Amino acid sequence: MTLVDTNLLIYATFVDTPEHERAHAWLVSRLAEGDGTTLSSRRAARNAGRSHAAIAAELTETSGLRSDDVPDVEIAALAIEHGLVLASHDHGFRRFSGLRVLDPPTPDADMG
Repeated sequence: MTLVDTNLLIYATFVDTPEHERAHAWLVSRLAEGDGTTLSSRRAARNAGRSHAAIAAELTETSGLRSDDVPDVEIAALAIEHGLVLASHDHGFRRFSGLRVLDPPTPDADMG
């Protein structure tokens, strides 16, 4: 299953972005497959389980984090806790150990 970062929704919506075609096509195909793709949102964050706080605390030890990285820590912890792949064009997520990342707008998208 996949957790979709908000940036992909933005790219899929706004046709003037260079990432639009690939993000839109990827999102439409994933939603059509019905594979359990989940959109990242405050609602998804309510699915934090018992290990969420511990995972998030461990991720905060990642080198180079700033205060504006707190939402990324929460999203990464949620994905790790639930065994989800995070689909995002934000390359900053790749720094989190244990997080599987997919970058659909990149031609050679792969999981990290």
